[in-house]
Amino acid sequence: MKIDDQTRKEILAHARQSEPQESCGFVISIADGLYYFPCNNVADDPVNYFEISPDEFIQAEGLGRIVALVHSHPDSEHALGLPYLSTADRECQLRTGLDFWLVVSGEIRCFRAIPPLLGRKFENNKQDCRNILLDCYALSGIELPDHSTYEFNWFESANLYEEGLIRCGFEKLPFDETPQLGDVVLIKVGADVANHAGVYLGEQMMIHHSESRLSARVPYDGFWLNATHSIWRHSQWQKLHFTAILNDLQINRSSLK
Repeated sequence: MKIDDQTRKEILAHARQSEPQESCGFVISIADGLYYFPCNNVADDPVNYFEISPDEFIQAEGLGRIVALVHSHPDSEHALGLPYLSTADRECQLRTGLDFWLVVSGEIRCFRAIPPLLGRKFENNKQDCRNILLDCYALSGIELPDHSTYEFNWFESANLYEEGLIRCGFEKLPFDETPQLGDVVLIKVGADVANHAGVYLGEQMMIHHSESRLSARVPYDGFWLNATHSIWRHSQWQKLHFTAILNDLQINRSSLK
């Protein structure tokens, strides 16, 4: 969503006024546009966390449709503010189902609400291997420009994965280069072209979503390693924040205990 100048100024001003504490509030859609509703941070440790009171949440809901929940990660004397959603942030996003707008280093980063990465039911064009890839990168700080739809058997007449990765700024790695966290693994299963994908998580693990199965974190060995077509890395790899993927997976693991 495009942020208008007035809303942007109000959000950034509130974040500056709140330092060294985290600011928080809501962006609300009303009749004449967007409205920023600043809230008080009532967390026990407002320098490192944020919490909005139920009363202010209800008040915001009464003003219009909540578009996003906003909070900040202020810079401190010891470190720069995290430019991605922390585990606590991601837990809150999953509970509320809201887009999160994060203020960090004088900028607003938008993170759309996506379902947990693990345990998704397969649905072509909605929850499939491509969507796992897109959502992993959205959590890591970049929305890949791919909104296409396709028939499930596209690989019988096209080479969409390689074409799409090139279009979205990825480069194929040399065959002997070791994959790194966040790299895309293209896999060829019963086809002449790459027709499946996963995201490498490090330590010989990847996340992917196979047809008729739940999305899963699996060892990158055996069948998947042998069926690997190629490994791809985004041109902005060094600027992305793949720890956000691991944060989401940690929440999933905790919920299963």
